[in-house]
Parts: sequence; structure tokens; C-alpha cells
Amino acid sequence: MGEWNLLTGEDCETQNGRKVCAPNALDVPIEDVQIHESYQPLSRNQHNDIALIRLASKVPFNDYVKPICLQTDKTMRVTDLIGQTLTVTGFGATENSPTSNFKLHVSLNVVDNEQCNQAFRGEGRRLNDTIQICAGGVKNQDSCKG
Repeated sequence: MGEWNLLTGEDCETQNGRKVCAPNALDVPIEDVQIHESYQPLSRNQHNDIALIRLASKVPFNDYVKPICLQTDKTMRVTDLIGQTLTVTGFGATENSPTSNFKLHVSLNVVDNEQCNQAFRGEGRRLNDTIQICAGGVKNQDSCKG
């Protein structure tokens, strides 16, 4: 996996002993943000924690810039993903800071939502099987608290 340095702007990874870097980052202004109408930021469950961002201009797609697809097939259920590996990336919390200067990533295995419900029971949280996916289960490997 790669590493993006916020200070230098480099997004590089090592492939066969060679440092391979993506083109320079694009800085595109945001025109509009639409937060899901049912999102409740203070909710323990964090259902509908998603937003759409409209950029002020078109962005050219390449090997490093491409759209992501959201699951819309109603016949595919969360249970179909159990055992698959997902990768989470971002600039979130680390052990020492609320944000990171480097793009972080972690690969997590999808597990049954009931396993997460058991883990979160003490915090009063419950996953919604139709809109949330549970992944993880390895200590210190998550996208929540660094």
C-alpha cells in the first residue's frame, strides 16, 4: 500500500524495490455538500453517516483519480460480503494525534454484524443491517480511534 505525505504532497508506494509516485495532487474547490437528510451527528449509532460533494469543476480521471461506486443492487446483502477484505483510507486519528499528516490505510475483513453488535453492546450501539457493514476485529486495526 502507498503513503501520501500531506507536507510534501507525494503519494508513493514501493513496487519491486522502486519508489513509484502518483501525479501531483489536484486541489479542486467544493461547490456544494449534501449531507444525508437522516444523518444525526450526535447519534451513537452513526446511521446514514455519508455525504455527497459536488466539485466546482470537472476532474480528469486517470489511474489515480476515479469515481467510486456505491452498492445499489438490492439483491446483494451485507451477508454476501462476510469474509471479504475492504480497505479504509483517510487522514484520521493516530495514537498521538486527532489527525494525520499522512494518508493512512488499513485492510479489514468483513464480519457478521451481530459480532459488532455484541462488541458495541456496552456502548449502547447497534448496527442497521440494511445500511451498515461491520469490518475489523483485530485490536488496534480500525478506522475509528487510530
